[in-house]
Amino acid sequence: MDLERTARYIAQLSRHGYRYAIVGKLVRYDREKVKKLEYGDFVFYLCRLPSKKEVIAYCLPRSEGLFRVYCLSSKPLEFPNAPLKLHYDEKTQRLRLLAQKSFISDCLNAIEKASEVKYPSPKLYIAQVNKLLRQLYEVLAYTYNDKERVRAIRRKVKHWVVEALKSQYGLKPRDAMTDYRRYVLKFSDVLRKKKATKA
Repeated sequence: MDLERTARYIAQLSRHGYRYAIVGKLVRYDREKVKKLEYGDFVFYLCRLPSKKEVIAYCLPRSEGLFRVYCLSSKPLEFPNAPLKLHYDEKTQRLRLLAQKSFISDCLNAIEKASEVKYPSPKLYIAQVNKLLRQLYEVLAYTYNDKERVRAIRRKVKHWVVEALKSQYGLKPRDAMTDYRRYVLKFSDVLRKKKATKA
């Protein structure tokens, strides 16, 4: 299963009470209670039994070898082969696929550092920002309902880019804002491209 299909499947299961994840190998399980998901070599199961104790008791006779149970509301399941994690939000009662904070921080730190360096031209600086933003947005595009995080990232990037264009490249405030709006990659552009590729 590719990341797109995995993310869509998680979105479909989002409201059905899958609070627990199991990493290991299960056999002869009830597909109404347990769903198998995979991305590349990473295989895991989602379970909607009401407690961790019941999940463990259910898995013991059905596991081949060791297994680990994650209560997704308190310990998100991090994907080992993608900068994503799976979290259950008790407040909204929804399963959510999110970008790992360390990945977001690394991308934002790189954009901030690029904003502190003077490139030969503002065009080259914005090209570097867009390259880093694309890496970040392409992962966030799989996280669906994480709109607040996208808004917060956009505010930070806007501040860095506009300030850099003014201080490093001598643009007037209005021109810096115009260049930001016109040339800096938007999250909606990445989503549009993703949908077009899928179609």
